[in-house]
Amino acid sequence: MELNFSQHTIRNISIVSRKFRAVSNRKIRQYGINNKMFYILRHIQHNLEIAKKQLCDIIKKDKAAITRDVSHLEKTELIKRDASEKDKRSFKLSIIDKGLELLPIIREIYQNMTLIALKDLDKKALESLNEILEKIENNILAHVSNLNKEVE
Repeated sequence: MELNFSQHTIRNISIVSRKFRAVSNRKIRQYGINNKMFYILRHIQHNLEIAKKQLCDIIKKDKAAITRDVSHLEKTELIKRDASEKDKRSFKLSIIDKGLELLPIIREIYQNMTLIALKDLDKKALESLNEILEKIENNILAHVSNLNKEVE
């Protein structure tokens, strides 16, 4: 495979991802949150009383970034933090009414953005695209796994 072609492909994937995030961030900014905070809200909703450590593992962000976003969500009264019964140093996060009311609004924004982004692509093209992106992701994950083994 020609190197320039593959670099161009990865660059395009990155550009699409950045543009999608930028536009969606602009649209949801009026609600006082950003993309990362939306993902955190969504995961808290689906994982009742999730711990911050679990959130870091799921979202693949460092503890400091998650802590900042969780603090903001707590200050804006979208989530609450309760001490764990097992370990008083640990906290369980849960979404509260204001957050529950906001989620469907943000989901609709994302659904509309997705429809715009995927306009004119038929089902077969989308299936192929998803298969290709999964293969790319798996290739990268395998490479990272090999790198980690080399370090150990």
